[in-house]
Amino acid sequence: MVSRAHALIVVDGNDTFVRDLASRNGVYVNGLLVREGKLRHGDLLCVGPFAFWWRLGPLPGPRPRHLGRHFDNAALLTMDGKREPHRMEGQSFVIGRRAECDLALDSMLIDPCHAVVYRQGGEYWLRDLNSESGTFVNDRRIRNSILRQGDKVRVGVVRIEFQPPQPPPSLEDRAMPDKNDLAGLAGTAFADQKLSDAGPMRWCPTIDQLLGVAWSQSSTKWEWGRF
Repeated sequence: MVSRAHALIVVDGNDTFVRDLASRNGVYVNGLLVREGKLRHGDLLCVGPFAFWWRLGPLPGPRPRHLGRHFDNAALLTMDGKREPHRMEGQSFVIGRRAECDLALDSMLIDPCHAVVYRQGGEYWLRDLNSESGTFVNDRRIRNSILRQGDKVRVGVVRIEFQPPQPPPSLEDRAMPDKNDLAGLAGTAFADQKLSDAGPMRWCPTIDQLLGVAWSQSSTKWEWGRF
């Protein structure tokens, strides 16, 4: 009832997630079948006939901000000869022969559940799942290895190139748009343009006027401004 490579548990900072490795009988958390899910203190984790209470140990300290679990972009795995890459949307990505794998490869040189890519500590890792023919990164056989941009992964005779997500733009890259890009926008004024005293006055309407409600001049004295 337990597959040879049944489930993966990854501790990432103060978060822990479990991933079903395309097992025959699945992984259950609190009685619900999960493909990938977060483990919380007191959760009941079931693998085949075995049940485990997940208990949260002492926390190592405040969680670094860069270890967030929500990422803007997905890592990409591109196979040789294929134009469209495979996107790693979640925390993990399983490679193997079974149809339930994220990347299912029909080759007898590849185990039913051959390898898994997972995210931990803001980095991507590749772990071989005790496969017969092994898993290679840049032609070096690995057991567990970090993945970097452009690394060449080989499982069986299939070659895959790894590309991490693009980092978010830095503050320096978030430059102000060009003046021409702002042409035609209502109410636009540039810092290097002086307001002329002889220029026309433009009056700001009140909320009541915008809503079509009659404005009572006796209620309040309104002061108008130039913009």
